[in-house]
Amino acid sequence: MLAGAFPRMHTSSKTLEQTRTRLWLAPLLLAATLGSGSSVPANASPITGAERAAFTVTARDNLKKIKGLHYLRSNETELHLFDPYIRGLSFGYVGVGADQNYTLAAVAQPTHVWLMDYDPWVTRLHFIYRAIILASPTPADFIHTWQDRARVKRLLVATYGGDRALLTGLLWIYKKYRAFLKPYLRWSRRRKRNGKPTTWLSSGLYYKRVRSMWQEGRFQPLTGDLHGNRVLQGIAAAAKRLKIPIRIVYLSNAEMYLPYSSQFIANMKALPWDARTLVVRTVRGKRYRMKSDRWHYNIQPFGGDFLRRLATGQYRRIHVMMRDFDNTPGRIRRPLQRPRGFSRFTRDVVDRKTLLERMRAGHRRRRRRRARRDLP
Repeated sequence: MLAGAFPRMHTSSKTLEQTRTRLWLAPLLLAATLGSGSSVPANASPITGAERAAFTVTARDNLKKIKGLHYLRSNETELHLFDPYIRGLSFGYVGVGADQNYTLAAVAQPTHVWLMDYDPWVTRLHFIYRAIILASPTPADFIHTWQDRARVKRLLVATYGGDRALLTGLLWIYKKYRAFLKPYLRWSRRRKRNGKPTTWLSSGLYYKRVRSMWQEGRFQPLTGDLHGNRVLQGIAAAAKRLKIPIRIVYLSNAEMYLPYSSQFIANMKALPWDARTLVVRTVRGKRYRMKSDRWHYNIQPFGGDFLRRLATGQYRRIHVMMRDFDNTPGRIRRPLQRPRGFSRFTRDVVDRKTLLERMRAGHRRRRRRRARRDLP
């Protein structure tokens, strides 16, 4: 991800969370306040009150203030590499980060999306995007509206004016990041690969899906910690209330900076999953074959592979787990590392526990052979 640094804004994250809860418990679409073009289309299916209550996560993690940069835009430019594996997976989606989640969600078409990030500024940006998306029928309208400071202010006041503290924070972030995000959003609007649009802003179909999901109340922005003991557990409980599996766990590059703590593992185990659930991630380093954006893209079956490897107790960080490819015979490894800059785990990728057992068994065999040679 690419960051932009600005002076810190001192507003209450508790106020944001209280308002966020009210947003999900209240009707999401008020055409009179959101303006023209934001009403629910005839074929939309807004989630019901009971479903919204089940979907809502009210838990809070204890978060420290962020010192340093805020990552409000993504520089993972090759997300289309995931498309063949996530297309139409549906059901639950948990993802960290900003609007790259919209692209992945447009492909996967989940029924419920929890957008979780440690940084409350990212959460607030989702609320800003929501107001603009609902008022913008097309990607071109979205780009045009983003640049219209007066209109965005009117939209934010109309949508979030009931909470002055939250509104102040949203207006502050928009003012500071409007120019910073302008070239990124325009790039995203033009983005294509092999002549095909690949982002939620370059594809009219993807944008329509994202807008419909906001209209129907299927996105829920949250501020939380992957290592916290409340928000991810709350998401797991919500998915169980809805009786749906989480099909995508998008971690972006977060694993590069965080160890696999006991709480992280407990959070992952708590998520309901099925045979189609995937971990979707990016990593970076000299050992990886990377795309032009200097990211390596990886997917991994969630329960049958990710949780299985974590359960061995042999992994503290993602780089150790990714090393399993190096310990796998080339005839197995090479097809799993195509195209360049992409890889996918299967059970055929030798896990560290199996490797160590094989090494110990080999060592025992060598000791026995030496002992036999030393016999008189």
